[in-house]
Amino acid sequence: MPAPPTAELALASGVAGREGRTLLLQAPAYRVSLAEDGALTLRADDYHCAVAPEELHAGFMTGDNRAAAQAATRLEIEALFGNAESAGRTDRRLSRSTPARTSPTSPGPALAIRDAQGAITPLFEVPEGSETAALEARLRALIRGTYRPVLEGKCGPLPEPLRDDD
Repeated sequence: MPAPPTAELALASGVAGREGRTLLLQAPAYRVSLAEDGALTLRADDYHCAVAPEELHAGFMTGDNRAAAQAATRLEIEALFGNAESAGRTDRRLSRSTPARTSPTSPGPALAIRDAQGAITPLFEVPEGSETAALEARLRALIRGTYRPVLEGKCGPLPEPLRDDD
């Protein structure tokens, strides 16, 4: 069973020096690294932007509103990591019964988790309709909803594949 392109996933991990695990997404048009602490790196063609967790919610919220938004973001990130591990187990189990779903020519994204020691565990190449595809959609939604103001403030508009219906 072919694994996702781990060499490219390793390159996607632009969250250098962060402690803990990092969720890595290699999509056809962009790469995302999301550390457990909330640090995010987004790359697409000429677009390269990193957001530190302390930058989130900084410029437009104060006090209790900011604390609540930060707590909600932490919970979403924790859920993404939990779901990633679960989806990886489920999708790998499904792949044993449907090997065509792991085709290396699949145009879909690939997900992996890098542990605190730097070892990368491929989760799966994202088949349409899988738990992992749903996870990729949640990660895109997190970028659009939470990270977008900081990313666009620092680096300009999000790359086309990550824009919603503006």
